[in-house]
Amino acid sequence: MTGGQYSAFRLISGLLLAVALAQTPMPYQALGLVAVVLFVVGFFHRAAAVALALTLGAATPGSPSDGRLLALLVLALHAALPPKPYATLAMRGDTDPGSTWRFPDAVRVPLWLCLGLVAARLHWSLGLVPLLALMPAMRPLAWLCLLLLGGARMYSLGPDDVPGWWLAVLLTFEADFVRPTVSQGDVIFYDGSCGLCHRFIRFVLSEDRDAVFKFAPLQSETFTQRVTEEVRQTLPDSVIVVTGDGRVLMRSAAVAHVLRQLGGLWAVGGNLAPYLPAKLLDAVYDFIASNRARVFKKPTDACPLMPKALRARFLY
Repeated sequence: MTGGQYSAFRLISGLLLAVALAQTPMPYQALGLVAVVLFVVGFFHRAAAVALALTLGAATPGSPSDGRLLALLVLALHAALPPKPYATLAMRGDTDPGSTWRFPDAVRVPLWLCLGLVAARLHWSLGLVPLLALMPAMRPLAWLCLLLLGGARMYSLGPDDVPGWWLAVLLTFEADFVRPTVSQGDVIFYDGSCGLCHRFIRFVLSEDRDAVFKFAPLQSETFTQRVTEEVRQTLPDSVIVVTGDGRVLMRSAAVAHVLRQLGGLWAVGGNLAPYLPAKLLDAVYDFIASNRARVFKKPTDACPLMPKALRARFLY
């Protein structure tokens, strides 16, 4: 799991915890919600995970439920993860967008074990489901089984006081569950004077585990060499992807192609795009593009600031 995918799951986890904490008495409710905000935005997010665990423990006295115990385990593991994943305030100002951040595989071992123990409460045979995770090829099936078991638990036992099951399932997700589309030689062309475009490029650099993409500004000679004048005259205000086989993609089609190439959680969104109305997706893209200058500051350089190793992937 890359830093961006982890941050997406951290956001979902924070929202689930906020719902649970909203039902606790004051002052735990206020303290918990403050910790949730810090946890989600990534400002001292590891310390915020510890604060959330302490708040949950203090706000829910008595014999702990399975959901509460799982939540405390998940928060403890969050606190032990490497710092500064992509999309956290903690990494603001860093030249590296988080390209080397990776979720430690060892963290998932206690999660699988504990999920198996909780599943066994429904029926002893269900506790064997996590054993499928020992075989990498069967791990996606085991993960889907956990999702279904979560629904079965809610149906038979009712919702937990704390959504620990779902928090644990989120962290057992692996990027390899949804493999990227195989394509080589793709180049992403972006507006070098656009702050949002710079952020998009940093996002791709963070999530592109296999270094598939290369990058170049639309204002570069590389763009005029790769795309003919006739085609350039027809292009809208958009990020452009030129694939290895010569296709020129724009607007939502370009973004969906990039997401499919990144794999994991992003590939899920990229694979869903063809089933949605292209005109609607392009309209959303155009709306964001037309307003981006009002929200994002114009950069001073055509290329985002980054380490020398990453700058080698830029064409001029």
